[in-house]
Amino acid sequence: ISSHAVEGIFGNISFAKVKIGNNYTGAAFDCCAPGVDTGDNSWWLPMSGAPKYNILKGNNFYFGLPLRKIFKRKVMDYLQISEEDMKRIEELSKKLNLSG
Repeated sequence: ISSHAVEGIFGNISFAKVKIGNNYTGAAFDCCAPGVDTGDNSWWLPMSGAPKYNILKGNNFYFGLPLRKIFKRKVMDYLQISEEDMKRIEELSKKLNLSG
């Protein structure tokens, strides 16, 4: 997490506040540039990066460079789980009242 960045060949430094929401989870080699607002319940996969002044709504998984939302199918491929596993997870979340 960085609150400043050196830009260009002349070494201009830009400063900005980084806002991290509640229940943010970062992973190895993530890069959070100045001015980023993560939102609540944001999960970043390894080697992800948010460019300057990026605003994330939260309540989702994010991946890549530049950072973008990951969708259900990509989560299933990444974690190598089946549609049945996803249904069991959703049912368990409802029983435990974890889904909002």
